[in-house]
Amino acid sequence: MDDTITADPIAIERRQLCVDITSAQEKFERASEQIKHMKRLLKDTKIRYKRAVVSEDERIGGNVRIRIMVLKGMLFVYHQYACLKGDEVLEKRMKLCNFSSYSQD
Repeated sequence: MDDTITADPIAIERRQLCVDITSAQEKFERASEQIKHMKRLLKDTKIRYKRAVVSEDERIGGNVRIRIMVLKGMLFVYHQYACLKGDEVLEKRMKLCNFSSYSQD
């Protein structure tokens, strides 16, 4: 008897898709957490900027304004990354559903 295990290529690809989905979903969730955190930071920084404007402290106001711009840029990048990972999850789930429908035929 032959001891080698012949694996079904569709089953292997299905398992790999499940692993890829899990990985992409974890990255999506992590990016979502980071977005929430950055939104809180941005809110707090805007409050700090308003205080600097009221107190007419231009030096602090300028520094805080730069920080706001940087946070907005980072927030944009994280939104783009989360969208990419969300699309990746959807695409791989659809592919997995197609494999499931083929195996049922």
